[in-house]
Amino acid sequence: VLYMVYADVTSDVMFRKSSDGGLSWSTPTAVFSGTLTALSVWYDRWSNISAGLIHIAYQESGTDDTLYRTIDTESSDALSTQRVIFAGGTTASGGFLSITRARGGNVYCHTCIDAGAEGGFFRLPNANVPNGAWDAVRTNPEALATTDQYILVPGFAADNQDIMAIFWDASANEISRYINDDSANTWAKTSIATSMTDQVATTAFPHFAVAVDLTNSKIL
Repeated sequence: VLYMVYADVTSDVMFRKSSDGGLSWSTPTAVFSGTLTALSVWYDRWSNISAGLIHIAYQESGTDDTLYRTIDTESSDALSTQRVIFAGGTTASGGFLSITRARGGNVYCHTCIDAGAEGGFFRLPNANVPNGAWDAVRTNPEALATTDQYILVPGFAADNQDIMAIFWDASANEISRYINDDSANTWAKTSIATSMTDQVATTAFPHFAVAVDLTNSKIL
């Protein structure tokens, strides 16, 4: 069974489902109707959680907010109530968006909607998943910048609510790893690679991706 969450031609958030490995697909189901500017998804089992929620974070330029819904793949693909992660003021180019779930169940989102000027790092406690309120903004790993990029992933610390962020620092031309201590609300940084050559922002952002290796407790 496959799910595809995507932005359609009218900038709405949609999903389609295939029960035969991609041979055929369902008609689209609307998650959000508006003007989408960014989209990020996470699936429970990528965090070694034996549940079936697909977590969707999306930014839109109508009310300039970052929003959140889930698809419950174990309950007839029911959609949760839409919640606001971050209420912004303006939307501009140069933003980013990433969502993940810790092994302990908290959901985290890092959002930037306005070229580094608006956004932050937010947490949805496990007890509030999926329909409850998100916490107030938490400590950022770095000051927001125009072309910086974050990808949030689960962590493998003894505290199963701790997560990691893989960070492309455009100004320092560096890729680094941050470990978030959930209870202390702090971040610890380790450099991965320096002297990276960025693409010019007017051409494209640096493109990189991650995958979770649960068997070996590694992030690729």
